[in-house]
Amino acid sequence: MSIELSLYLVVRNESSRLARAIESARDYVDEIVVLDTGSTDDTRDVARTYTDRVFQFEWVDDFSAAHNRARSHCRGKWLFWLDGDEWIVEGSAQGLRSAIQREDIDIVTVLRRDLTRIGDFSYTEMPLHRLFRRSMPEFIGCNHPHFVAPIDVRRIAKSPISIWHEGYANGTSQEKLRRGIRLNLKELALRPNQPYYEVELYISALKAQPDLAKQWQPVAHRRMEEFMAAPDPDNLIALRLLEAMVAESPSGERRRSLMRYARSTYPRSAAVLWAAAGTAYQAGCFEEALDYLNELEDIRAKNDYLRGLSFHSEVLSPRITLNRGVVLVRLTRLDEAEIAFTSLLDEPEYAEAARKNLAVIENIKISTDPGNSA
Repeated sequence: MSIELSLYLVVRNESSRLARAIESARDYVDEIVVLDTGSTDDTRDVARTYTDRVFQFEWVDDFSAAHNRARSHCRGKWLFWLDGDEWIVEGSAQGLRSAIQREDIDIVTVLRRDLTRIGDFSYTEMPLHRLFRRSMPEFIGCNHPHFVAPIDVRRIAKSPISIWHEGYANGTSQEKLRRGIRLNLKELALRPNQPYYEVELYISALKAQPDLAKQWQPVAHRRMEEFMAAPDPDNLIALRLLEAMVAESPSGERRRSLMRYARSTYPRSAAVLWAAAGTAYQAGCFEEALDYLNELEDIRAKNDYLRGLSFHSEVLSPRITLNRGVVLVRLTRLDEAEIAFTSLLDEPEYAEAARKNLAVIENIKISTDPGNSA
């Protein structure tokens, strides 16, 4: 039988999740290849219940090296890549077979749904190149495998295929952040002056190694200025850095400059608006913070946000309303704040905070009521 489509997975210590990943795709692929990079659990045993094409690879701190080795074991004309903590959304896997029938494309984009909390399926979405012809060039990139540019964008197609991803659920661990920093530094030593890796390194360092972030801050700021001056900046890289820059901009003038750029270049970017609202609030610019939160409320109501980068689902949750209420109290617009908090009383996760804030409003009203003065 001709092998048209190979599923491959690069895994390590994924015994508890590997079956779910494979089961979600097995009926739609002709071959399953699993490359293990040093598991100490029974990942390989689980893999062998599905395929005899299970291989071992000595980890060399390079995801592209591992992926290229896995690809070398695949025999299909098309390759589909899943991670061990991913699985295809029910009902969308059939899109794999229809996508590979097209002669005019080399890469198919799938939509990854990044879960932010295990169990409640809160997620954000981002497109990824996960289905591609075996003839595509090898990957490069120690941390994030990608094809060597240039790629003919005319031969990239969207698809209805979606996958779940729980690797970011409940936050990114410090261990994963430190690994990312190590691999980003290695990549930049091998191939310097890559904006993507410079930005990723800087953002990871902000969360895990502040001293390193300070070292790379001038590079990050220079890149941001270059993005803002470019007529057509790289969407994902510039947007990711923009979010970080807005979050660290206590200067009202600097923050507003960045937000003018954000609104003109990346309208309806929820993560950037969220960062701007928080920074403006901390700076005491409550009207500005309210403006950003109002825009977020509108985005949430319409589910119309800029897709492309993952962010915490809290950004588009009822917490927007909670924060709006807090800001409205600061602005002494108590009736509006009361409406906001009251609307949260049926939200289990926010009801207690809403009740506490309603009590604060009641106390403020009592203390400022002329009728209660001595």
